Amino acid sequence: MTDRPAQPNEGAAGDGPPSWAAELRLRVRAALTGLVYLTAVVVVWLAFATVLNLYKGNAAWRSSTPQTKATGTVQSCNRAGPVSGDGFGYWWQCRVTVTTQDGRVLDILLGHSVVSPADAGQPVDLREVCSLPDHNGCSYGRPTGGWWPGLHKIVRVLSYFPEFALLLCSLWAFLAAALGRERVMQLGARLVASAAKD
Repeated sequence: MTDRPAQPNEGAAGDGPPSWAAELRLRVRAALTGLVYLTAVVVVWLAFATVLNLYKGNAAWRSSTPQTKATGTVQSCNRAGPVSGDGFGYWWQCRVTVTTQDGRVLDILLGHSVVSPADAGQPVDLREVCSLPDHNGCSYGRPTGGWWPGLHKIVRVLSYFPEFALLLCSLWAFLAAALGRERVMQLGARLVASAAKD
């Protein structure tokens, strides 16, 4: 049996750089992975929005925040859903005329079913809270108490963590699709080394 010289491109798998076809497959796979992560960001955001919008109060997260009474009159309503900025499901967005305790009359839009067509024709008890002087940055909602405002704030803060993590994974995958995995790994190593020096 005679030895023959090795032919080009022969040898164990992984010897030398990958072919352009293999590199293209890796980059397409990375791009699809990035799309999956990006879709997950949207789904998680909508899921948290659905939970957060179960709260019908205003933006006063503390019971000590001063609030004033107001009365609302429902003028018209539109239904959003099954997927909208309010989350999953169907939600009422209603145009409401609000009369405040000090006599101001405002025309506002209340979303996520704070009021509904069932409230039309009768005064709706609301609460006003303003974050800025001279009645600026005001928020309106139903009277709430107990643990609802605090729970709403906790859920809102917790929602940022999975959304941010998934967004980072999506960005990493898209970078791998654009630059190649090896370059992204080298970039990551440089960033870690630079952070360690500082």
